[in-house]
Amino acid sequence: RERHSPSTVQKDVFAEFDAAMALFDKGQIQQSFSIFQKLEQSDNASIAQESAFMMAECFSVQGKFPEAERLLVTLSVKPEVNALTLEKTLVRLGHVFCAANKRQEAANAFKRLITEFPGSRYQKIATCDAVK
Repeated sequence: RERHSPSTVQKDVFAEFDAAMALFDKGQIQQSFSIFQKLEQSDNASIAQESAFMMAECFSVQGKFPEAERLLVTLSVKPEVNALTLEKTLVRLGHVFCAANKRQEAANAFKRLITEFPGSRYQKIATCDAVK
């Protein structure tokens, strides 16, 4: 078995993530989910966090809101989650709550987004009206 240097392994992880995103963008949700699920276990924290977020996105586009909610809530309370991932996690969590008709939980997620990220580019869509 061939040994990879850490930088080669990192590149492989990013390439796999990009491949999973391409599949997601093409609507190949199951295939992308499988890759994100594997990448969620990555030693690269940002890839692991982004993969967990994208797993929730896969569930969301399939209408599997309880599963999406579970992943997003878990991500939103992890102290080590980076700011970029947390910011979009909060807005997506609010939208998932809206879709599940959990208006108070949605309002709480949006309020946390605006409190923790006062200049967030997601503020305009931090509302249940943004969910079609």
